[in-house]
Amino acid sequence: MLLIGVGTGLFLTPNTTEIMSSVPEQSRGVANGLRSMLYNLGQVLSTALSLTIVGAALPAHLKNVLYSGKNNVISAVDFAFVIHGYRWVIIALIGTSLLALAASWFRPQQKKAYESSSAAS
Repeated sequence: MLLIGVGTGLFLTPNTTEIMSSVPEQSRGVANGLRSMLYNLGQVLSTALSLTIVGAALPAHLKNVLYSGKNNVISAVDFAFVIHGYRWVIIALIGTSLLALAASWFRPQQKKAYESSSAAS
């Protein structure tokens, strides 16, 4: 939880600042609404993907435990199945994060269109 909090804090504020500063003032409300929707969509999809990966390798009786949300007592062998699934989730999330970082790092840089128009006036 600490890593998620620190990562979100380090990413969200500069990302929002960059998005809002690259949009003309009259469009910032729409841009912020779209940014917020995409952020929430990412959270929902990552949760669904994580549960899908964890549940994929589980036996049928453990899938019911996973999706019920109840704190059932399970055997050590069953617990090992669940931990193995979470390891795959962590690998998938780290891989996705690294791919997103690479895509962001190598994207073409563009001059901000509104900067040149405001400098001309």
